[in-house]
Amino acid sequence: MKHLSLDDQLLINRWAQELESNSSALGLFARWSGHREVLLGLVSELCKQASPTDGDIPFVLANVPFQATRPAGVILSKGVNADVFNRLRRLGGQDAQNAQDAFWVFMYLFRVADARRRDSETNCRHWWHMGLTNAEVVQWIRDEYSAGRL
Repeated sequence: MKHLSLDDQLLINRWAQELESNSSALGLFARWSGHREVLLGLVSELCKQASPTDGDIPFVLANVPFQATRPAGVILSKGVNADVFNRLRRLGGQDAQNAQDAFWVFMYLFRVADARRRDSETNCRHWWHMGLTNAEVVQWIRDEYSAGRL
């Protein structure tokens, strides 16, 4: 089974912190074109871990780079729950546009939920909440990851 490389994880977390552009995130989606369903599953798991809520839906639908009336937007409007996540992941098996829309829904849900966690947690030691603009921090993450400590 494919998994997210450290570079992919860094990109997603840098994007969530608004340090990467949408085009960088779209590059990740393009690299996974042959495994869209797997990517959606992996990104949805990151999203779940950040604990999105129904209150995040308006922000997501206002910011995703597609019309909220497209299938992924309509599905998300039903709420943040396991059924909705499953339905969004299944869009990965459909055409590329629906898969891309589902990717953006998960990415924006992750961004808003992760920002809330970063703002509310004190003394957080998760590497993905560290200052990912600092080259020394990123090198430490890479070293720890390579050594199997992350």
